[in-house]
Amino acid sequence: MEGINIFDELQFPKKLRMSEKSFLSNLVKDSAIYGITKYVSVIAAIFLTPIYTRIIPRFDYGIMDVFNVWIAFCALLIPLGMIEAMPRLWVDIHENTDTKKRIIGSYNLLLLIGIVVFLGVSLLGKTTFEKVILGSENYETVYYLCVSLIVFQILNNQQLTYFRLGFRRLAYTAVSLGNFFILTVLGFSLVYFKKMSIEGFFWASFFAFLFSLIVSIPLNRSFILLSFHKKTIVEIVRYSLPLLYVILFFSVSEVLDRYIIKRFLSTEHIGLYSVAARIASIPLFFTSSFATAWFPRIFSIKEDNRRKEVLIETNKLALHVFSYILFTVVLFRKELIFFFAPDYFDALNVVLILSLANVINGLGPIYAVGIHLKKTSGDFVKAAFISIPVNIVLSVLLVREFGIEGVAFGSLFGAFLWTFLRYRMGQKRLEIEFNFHPVIYLVIFLIFATLLSQYLDLSLWVFLSKLAIGILLMAWLWHSLKHNKNELV
Repeated sequence: MEGINIFDELQFPKKLRMSEKSFLSNLVKDSAIYGITKYVSVIAAIFLTPIYTRIIPRFDYGIMDVFNVWIAFCALLIPLGMIEAMPRLWVDIHENTDTKKRIIGSYNLLLLIGIVVFLGVSLLGKTTFEKVILGSENYETVYYLCVSLIVFQILNNQQLTYFRLGFRRLAYTAVSLGNFFILTVLGFSLVYFKKMSIEGFFWASFFAFLFSLIVSIPLNRSFILLSFHKKTIVEIVRYSLPLLYVILFFSVSEVLDRYIIKRFLSTEHIGLYSVAARIASIPLFFTSSFATAWFPRIFSIKEDNRRKEVLIETNKLALHVFSYILFTVVLFRKELIFFFAPDYFDALNVVLILSLANVINGLGPIYAVGIHLKKTSGDFVKAAFISIPVNIVLSVLLVREFGIEGVAFGSLFGAFLWTFLRYRMGQKRLEIEFNFHPVIYLVIFLIFATLLSQYLDLSLWVFLSKLAIGILLMAWLWHSLKHNKNELV
């Protein structure tokens, strides 16, 4: 089974050599575009969640959550980390057609095998899943829809990755937003007007992902090929599996955080922590958009003699922007809690701590470039093995004294250690003299925002004053970034 290419010729975009100025400009554009669907999804969730919770019975809503968790877990597990590994593997392709066929073909073959195995297990394990997990046999249609959705979501993630690798922002945005609008509009119509409950939601998801694949696969037709190369398959799995392990480790860590709260505090405190975590996840919309754009861009200049300068300037840019995002969330945390969950003001300090943890985590992809370039992804497993146990132990030690703030402090220290270890290991693979002077701004902004938010009450004039401060700081940041951009010419 050697080089089965369905189309005659691969049409990969040519590798671009770019200056730091154009690199940062494209990085910002990519981050903004990749973030559009995330921001729109948040707005839709704010609108749809109260409607769904009023229409869908509580038991059905719980079943829907179980299916959603199952879909997310399987879509993560089945590709074995290969989708996350593709941006790095892309570096080895260059413009060599034989290498493209070998890597992309082997990658597609592995993914296809994983999907076939999953389908077989799903068909054989249906009854067990219904009895053990659901406790009901009344959701047969939903079960088969979710099996289809897992396959569709894996393939959709694959297609979106190809768009990212080719820097095809328009295609990425069109497919993502098309999926989102079909899911939102059709889902609302089937649940609200047709009274189809969770079955309507999953039918909407089915058609939304089907649309995405119908549009994206022809656009990525040059990637439709299969090939079997044992050495390449071993190389792909060796690099991708550690990435999967790390993702799974951190997923387990989040579950353990909740267990610690339940064990030492109460179920009500889990709800309090969860609300705080949701509000503190606002920086994640920006950091995850940055990470989505970052890897294809930085790997595209792997051979560029000035890649170190690019990394240094990107770090400076990220520290400035992420500091401002953190400042804004912390400054307006009272208003955010009042808007989303007015009965949860006890979560004020947790929002602060977890927001800082998320920003620190968001810087990690910059410092880990050396690990990716040298394909030593096992370093991530080592870092996770150290940082996650430290996180858990600290949470257990601090929860008795500080309550949920203690668990949040454990997460914060774990995030710092996780990022620091990636930095140290990355430096061993690719030594770069990063400039950390902007951290001073981060500390000053954080202290200032914390004091203002902590001691000023909720009122219109306070809100307007905070808004004015935020706008002034934004103007300063914009001026600083423009000055920084001009220096790169």
